[in-house]
Amino acid sequence: MNRETPSGFPPHELEVKPGAIMMLCKNVSTLVGLCNGTRVQVMDFKGNTGIVCRYLNGPRKDQTFDLFRCEFEHGGGKKGENEAAFAWKRTQFPLRPGFVITVNKAQGERLNCF
Repeated sequence: MNRETPSGFPPHELEVKPGAIMMLCKNVSTLVGLCNGTRVQVMDFKGNTGIVCRYLNGPRKDQTFDLFRCEFEHGGGKKGENEAAFAWKRTQFPLRPGFVITVNKAQGERLNCF
């Protein structure tokens, strides 16, 4: 089960160092801009309980915030093409490596070349 990474889930095991560029893969808090696809930079770690991150763009650029683990659920219900026959949950940080983004998420971004 640990090898499974359904759509929308972060990888089961991910080693991250301070300074890494990551992307949120879940809406954590839309009020403070922590939405799916928000790019952040890992600044520091709070043991196994939290990660201190920094916004990379938008109105909160360069502000830091604490990110905690979230619960991800998959499966159960009707068995479809990409569904598991039984429900399972993971509690982990909602982060994926964010060095590559899709064309849709890149719209409106600026690239400073010089």
